[in-house]
Amino acid sequence: MLKHLTENIDASAVIVIFGLFIFGYWLLKTSLARKALTDTKPRRNSMPIFFPWLVLIVWMVGLIAVILAIEEIFVDLTDYQMVFVQNAVQGAGSIIITAVILLFVKNYFARGLKGFGLPGFSLPMHRDIGIRRGEHLKKIQKEFIYAVGTLLAVWPIIMAVLTLTLIAAQLIYGADYKITPHEELQYIQQYSQTSLRILILINGAIVTPVFEEILFRGLFQSAIRSYTVKPWPAIFISSAIFTITHANGSHWPALFILGVAMGYSYEKDNSLLRPIFLHALFNGLTIIAAMYSAAYT
Repeated sequence: MLKHLTENIDASAVIVIFGLFIFGYWLLKTSLARKALTDTKPRRNSMPIFFPWLVLIVWMVGLIAVILAIEEIFVDLTDYQMVFVQNAVQGAGSIIITAVILLFVKNYFARGLKGFGLPGFSLPMHRDIGIRRGEHLKKIQKEFIYAVGTLLAVWPIIMAVLTLTLIAAQLIYGADYKITPHEELQYIQQYSQTSLRILILINGAIVTPVFEEILFRGLFQSAIRSYTVKPWPAIFISSAIFTITHANGSHWPALFILGVAMGYSYEKDNSLLRPIFLHALFNGLTIIAAMYSAAYT
């Protein structure tokens, strides 16, 4: 019987079981999350409460305006070329706005980027520079390992929420209802051009995680916690804002859980690297899985 059981357990089941073990251990260690963030403090900043909203509005309105302008000007582009240009514009816009945000953060947050949750990028020129660089690399490695562990722990919850969402939607809209994949994943299935798939992977696994975590965790969560003081209300509110900015409503419950996990990661170590890595891993693995599926279907 044991042999039969082990033969029918695939890799996804092992990941879910391992994730449940990590999540269960976290619940025990934190007394069912009651002691999870008791020793954390708000990040000291002088940021106006409207600043995160201003950035969000400028990003969304600006992106829509530029894409509409491109569609009006470059009417001779093929569907593939239009999708490629739109993704390139979105990526470039996110990079530009990220750079602008970081310029403001230096003045808004006590200790600048370090107080914001990003490591220092400049090191003093002295004989210990090698040691300092090594410390930064160890910090990055630590945050990446914790991000992997967090993703494993939250993965079973995300899968369960997606399943419940699908069941609820089928009860409402009929048994044939299916959750629509993210638009970028649809592009991967629709277009076979390598250049577009690489661009989607770069945007999804690098550009978007950095931009969205700086915006939703770094700005929104920090601003909200300045008023709530306690971390969990700020995590939940910023996660809700993060969720509703995504167009596909069927993804909202799972995205909210992911947002809470990333918000918790930010507060736990006061580092944006951990939620950025978590976001990048989630997006990157999803995109790679879609590429693999498109290649073999």
